[in-house]
Amino acid sequence: IKTIKETPTISKYIDLPLQHSEHRILHAMNRKGSKQEYLDLIQKLRDEIPDMVIRTTFISGFPSETEEEHEELLDFIETAGFDFGGVFMYSPEESTRAYSMQGQIDDETKLMRAQEVKDLMDQIGFAKNAARIGQEAEIIVEGYEKLEDGSLEVLGRAWFQAPDTDGLVHVPHVEAEIGDRIYVRFTDAFAYDLLGEVVE
Repeated sequence: IKTIKETPTISKYIDLPLQHSEHRILHAMNRKGSKQEYLDLIQKLRDEIPDMVIRTTFISGFPSETEEEHEELLDFIETAGFDFGGVFMYSPEESTRAYSMQGQIDDETKLMRAQEVKDLMDQIGFAKNAARIGQEAEIIVEGYEKLEDGSLEVLGRAWFQAPDTDGLVHVPHVEAEIGDRIYVRFTDAFAYDLLGEVVE
């Protein structure tokens, strides 16, 4: 945390692949840590680095996961307020210990739980993204998209957007080459993408 905080060339962005919040499920996954340890770490990151961006990943429907544990995971996600996140529906793999565990969950329940996790993380993430409207940042140009009027829109990525994962910044009607860095003001947000205008 100290190194990230004190090194300007390191993005204030971290991926914590937590997988779950509940102790019994974490233990069954053979993972260390606990809900409170995770919350304490997240709070420490945000106290030390106020603009820290935090991404995570969860597995939904792990064998024997109860409805109550699923609800506790949702509460944890809301409390933690992650900027970005992914969720995977548990999929049995023959070479893993979980494959032969008791309490395998049916696909319909796993899918429903995974969707609830995704919906909540999107709700939180979209709101955090929208809060960036009015802010300014440098973006790196990664490509173009043709608009209906035939003009090209620049597609770029800011420091808080991981490649191929967290959305893009769209900048209409600007001349720029791939690899250029341009400074923009965010004017609108849609899902995890942002709309920007060049700051002269």
